[in-house]
Amino acid sequence: RTARAELPLLRDLPDPRERRLPQVVVSLGPSVPGWVLRAAAPALAGALLLVAAQRLGMDPGLAWAIVWIAVAVTALWPSPSSASAAIVLAGLFIAGDGYGPFDPVVLALIPLGYAAVRLAWWAQRVSLTARVEWAALAHGVPQGLAVTGGTVAFGALVFLLAGQPSALAVLAGGVALVALAWLLFARRQ
Repeated sequence: RTARAELPLLRDLPDPRERRLPQVVVSLGPSVPGWVLRAAAPALAGALLLVAAQRLGMDPGLAWAIVWIAVAVTALWPSPSSASAAIVLAGLFIAGDGYGPFDPVVLALIPLGYAAVRLAWWAQRVSLTARVEWAALAHGVPQGLAVTGGTVAFGALVFLLAGQPSALAVLAGGVALVALAWLLFARRQ
């Protein structure tokens, strides 16, 4: 008050207690609690690794230890990077089994991996007490489903055509994945 009386500029400022703030009403559509997203992200990463570890036929104790470590890391530090690390580890498991990259379980792991990365992205940005609308969760899903569906369809086609590991088919698959990723990122820029 003394400073206000001394300086004319401060004396002319409006008093915040004199003016009432407007009432704000917010309505949300159907939403999901943040803790559900924070619980689903590690569960999907663990399911991805569990399916891949079962195909490898590794020791069950070691497989469960790897799965629980991945679940704990994704739960403590949810991010697309932790989910991507689980996908890479699952890919290494699949590459190490007898079928190699032509294991048909890969066709089921592709959508599971996409869902794990997407949920980990949301889990990184949402607190446990927050709520996320279904509309916000669904934003970008059609594009992701198109890329995932294209990848699964191409993988199924290569699996039907090759059936056995072939250097040409692996090269074609790699080129197709690079082309799909380029199409996805080129549209965003």
